[in-house]
Amino acid sequence: MLDGCAAAHVENGGKIFMDGIYIKEVSINDSQNWNIYEMLQDIGKEENGFINSGYGIGRNEYGELIRKYIKYKTEPETEKGYVPQTIFWLFDGNEVIGYSKMRSYLTDNLRKKGGHIGYGIRKAKRNRGYGKILLRETIKEIEKAGVKKILLTSEAANTGSRKVIESNGGILEKEIENECYYWIIL
Repeated sequence: MLDGCAAAHVENGGKIFMDGIYIKEVSINDSQNWNIYEMLQDIGKEENGFINSGYGIGRNEYGELIRKYIKYKTEPETEKGYVPQTIFWLFDGNEVIGYSKMRSYLTDNLRKKGGHIGYGIRKAKRNRGYGKILLRETIKEIEKAGVKKILLTSEAANTGSRKVIESNGGILEKEIENECYYWIIL
Protein backbone atom coordinates (compact mmCIF):
# COMPACT_ATOMS: atom_id res chain seq x y z
CA MET A 1 0.00 0.00 0.00
CA LEU A 2 1.22 3.48 -0.78
CA ASP A 3 2.16 5.56 2.24
CA GLY A 4 0.55 8.98 2.57
CA CYS A 5 -1.98 8.71 -0.24
CA ALA A 6 -5.69 8.20 -0.20
CA ALA A 7 -6.63 4.56 -0.38
CA ALA A 8 -9.64 5.32 -2.54
CA HIS A 9 -9.33 4.53 -6.20
CA VAL A 10 -11.61 4.44 -9.21
CA GLU A 11 -11.55 1.71 -11.80
CA ASN A 12 -12.36 2.92 -15.29
CA GLY A 13 -11.82 0.72 -18.31
CA GLY A 14 -9.28 -1.41 -16.44
CA LYS A 15 -7.17 1.57 -15.39
CA ILE A 16 -6.74 2.52 -11.75
CA PHE A 17 -6.56 6.21 -10.89
CA MET A 18 -5.28 6.89 -7.38
CA ASP A 19 -6.35 10.06 -5.64
CA GLY A 20 -3.61 12.64 -5.34
CA ILE A 21 -0.88 10.81 -7.28
CA TYR A 22 0.12 12.26 -10.64
CA ILE A 23 3.04 13.14 -12.88
CA LYS A 24 3.73 16.61 -14.19
CA GLU A 25 6.10 17.70 -16.94
CA VAL A 26 8.84 20.09 -15.84
CA SER A 27 7.92 23.78 -16.26
CA ILE A 28 9.49 27.13 -15.50
CA ASN A 29 7.25 27.45 -12.43
CA ASP A 30 9.20 24.55 -10.93
CA SER A 31 12.19 26.86 -10.45
CA GLN A 32 10.32 28.22 -7.41
CA ASN A 33 9.29 24.82 -6.04
CA TRP A 34 11.79 24.04 -3.29
CA ASN A 35 10.12 20.68 -2.66
CA ILE A 36 11.45 19.53 -6.04
CA TYR A 37 14.90 20.87 -5.15
CA GLU A 38 14.87 18.89 -1.88
CA MET A 39 13.78 15.72 -3.68
CA LEU A 40 16.71 16.10 -6.10
CA GLN A 41 19.09 16.33 -3.14
CA ASP A 42 17.55 13.24 -1.56
CA ILE A 43 17.90 10.92 -4.57
CA GLY A 44 21.67 11.15 -4.86
CA LYS A 45 23.99 11.78 -7.80
CA GLU A 46 24.32 8.33 -9.39
CA GLU A 47 22.28 5.80 -7.48
CA ASN A 48 21.71 2.43 -9.12
CA GLY A 49 22.73 3.77 -12.53
CA PHE A 50 20.31 6.73 -12.48
CA ILE A 51 22.16 10.01 -13.07
CA ASN A 52 20.67 12.90 -11.12
CA SER A 53 22.24 16.13 -12.39
CA GLY A 54 20.37 18.12 -9.73
CA TYR A 55 22.15 16.48 -6.82
CA GLY A 56 24.61 18.69 -4.97
CA ILE A 57 23.73 21.94 -6.72
CA GLY A 58 23.19 25.08 -4.68
CA ARG A 59 19.84 26.78 -4.37
CA ASN A 60 21.21 29.62 -6.50
CA GLU A 61 21.81 27.13 -9.35
CA TYR A 62 18.40 25.47 -9.18
CA GLY A 63 16.55 27.87 -11.50
CA GLU A 64 19.19 27.35 -14.19
CA LEU A 65 18.87 23.58 -13.83
CA ILE A 66 15.11 23.79 -14.41
CA ARG A 67 15.66 25.96 -17.51
CA LYS A 68 18.19 23.39 -18.76
CA TYR A 69 15.72 20.54 -18.20
CA ILE A 70 13.08 22.43 -20.21
CA LYS A 71 15.56 23.20 -22.99
CA TYR A 72 16.64 19.55 -23.26
CA LYS A 73 13.19 18.67 -24.60
CA THR A 74 13.72 20.62 -27.81
CA GLU A 75 17.39 21.65 -27.82
CA PRO A 76 19.56 18.88 -26.38
CA GLU A 77 23.33 19.22 -26.39
CA THR A 78 23.75 16.84 -29.33
CA GLU A 79 27.48 17.61 -29.53
CA LYS A 80 27.74 15.93 -26.11
CA GLY A 81 25.73 12.92 -27.31
CA TYR A 82 22.40 13.96 -25.75
CA VAL A 83 18.99 13.37 -27.32
CA PRO A 84 15.73 15.21 -26.61
CA GLN A 85 14.61 14.37 -23.10
CA THR A 86 11.47 15.23 -21.16
CA ILE A 87 11.42 15.34 -17.36
CA PHE A 88 8.35 14.35 -15.33
CA TRP A 89 7.92 14.83 -11.57
CA LEU A 90 5.87 12.33 -9.55
CA PHE A 91 3.67 13.94 -6.90
CA ASP A 92 1.57 12.48 -4.11
CA GLY A 93 -0.55 15.49 -3.24
CA ASN A 94 1.96 18.33 -2.80
CA GLU A 95 4.86 16.02 -1.95
CA VAL A 96 7.41 15.36 -4.69
CA ILE A 97 8.23 11.65 -4.68
CA GLY A 98 10.57 11.19 -7.65
CA TYR A 99 11.14 11.90 -11.29
CA SER A 100 11.59 10.28 -14.67
CA LYS A 101 13.47 11.07 -17.86
CA MET A 102 11.87 10.15 -21.18
CA ARG A 103 13.80 9.91 -24.46
CA SER A 104 11.95 9.15 -27.70
CA TYR A 105 15.04 7.88 -29.53
CA LEU A 106 18.39 6.45 -28.52
CA THR A 107 22.08 6.85 -29.22
CA ASP A 108 24.46 3.90 -29.12
CA ASN A 109 25.43 4.92 -25.57
CA LEU A 110 21.79 5.00 -24.43
CA ARG A 111 21.30 1.54 -25.95
CA LYS A 112 24.10 0.33 -23.64
CA LYS A 113 22.93 2.15 -20.49
CA GLY A 114 19.94 4.39 -19.89
CA GLY A 115 17.39 3.36 -22.49
CA HIS A 116 14.24 5.31 -23.29
CA ILE A 117 13.22 5.90 -19.67
CA GLY A 118 15.13 6.43 -16.46
CA TYR A 119 13.54 7.08 -13.07
CA GLY A 120 14.41 7.71 -9.45
CA ILE A 121 12.42 7.74 -6.20
CA ARG A 122 13.46 9.55 -3.04
CA LYS A 123 14.91 7.23 -0.42
CA ALA A 124 12.14 7.45 2.17
CA LYS A 125 9.49 6.53 -0.44
CA ARG A 126 11.12 3.49 -2.03
CA ASN A 127 9.49 0.05 -1.91
CA ARG A 128 6.00 1.55 -1.62
CA GLY A 129 4.79 1.22 -5.22
CA TYR A 130 5.75 4.70 -6.39
CA GLY A 131 8.37 3.48 -8.88
CA LYS A 132 5.77 1.26 -10.53
CA ILE A 133 3.36 4.20 -10.87
CA LEU A 134 6.05 6.56 -12.16
CA LEU A 135 7.21 4.12 -14.81
CA ARG A 136 3.64 3.25 -15.82
CA GLU A 137 2.71 6.91 -16.28
CA THR A 138 5.94 7.69 -18.16
CA ILE A 139 5.23 4.76 -20.50
CA LYS A 140 1.87 6.37 -21.28
CA GLU A 141 3.69 9.60 -22.16
CA ILE A 142 6.26 7.92 -24.40
CA GLU A 143 3.48 6.06 -26.19
CA LYS A 144 1.89 9.46 -26.98
CA ALA A 145 5.25 10.42 -28.54
CA GLY A 146 4.92 7.46 -30.91
CA VAL A 147 7.41 5.04 -29.35
CA LYS A 148 6.08 1.49 -29.47
CA LYS A 149 9.16 -0.47 -28.38
CA ILE A 150 10.78 0.81 -25.16
CA LEU A 151 14.24 -0.14 -23.91
CA LEU A 152 14.91 0.06 -20.18
CA THR A 153 18.19 -0.84 -18.54
CA SER A 154 18.88 -1.71 -14.93
CA GLU A 155 21.90 -2.76 -12.95
CA ALA A 156 21.57 -6.49 -12.30
CA ALA A 157 21.89 -5.98 -8.53
CA ASN A 158 19.05 -3.44 -8.45
CA THR A 159 16.26 -5.92 -7.79
CA GLY A 160 13.80 -3.16 -6.87
CA SER A 161 14.09 -1.50 -10.27
CA ARG A 162 14.00 -4.84 -12.04
CA LYS A 163 10.72 -5.67 -10.29
CA VAL A 164 9.29 -2.26 -11.28
CA ILE A 165 10.22 -2.82 -14.92
CA GLU A 166 8.86 -6.38 -14.94
CA SER A 167 5.61 -5.28 -13.27
CA ASN A 168 5.14 -2.83 -16.14
CA GLY A 169 5.53 -5.54 -18.77
CA GLY A 170 9.30 -5.47 -19.21
CA ILE A 171 10.76 -8.60 -20.79
CA LEU A 172 14.40 -9.34 -20.01
CA GLU A 173 16.28 -9.69 -23.29
CA LYS A 174 19.81 -10.12 -21.97
CA GLU A 175 22.27 -9.38 -19.20
CA ILE A 176 25.73 -8.10 -20.11
CA GLU A 177 28.40 -7.02 -17.63
CA ASN A 178 25.90 -6.61 -14.75
CA GLU A 179 23.48 -4.57 -16.89
CA CYS A 180 20.01 -5.96 -17.65
CA TYR A 181 18.23 -5.03 -20.87
CA TYR A 182 14.43 -5.03 -20.85
CA TRP A 183 11.93 -4.32 -23.62
CA ILE A 184 8.35 -3.19 -23.27
CA ILE A 185 6.32 -3.57 -26.45
CA LEU A 186 3.20 -1.40 -26.67
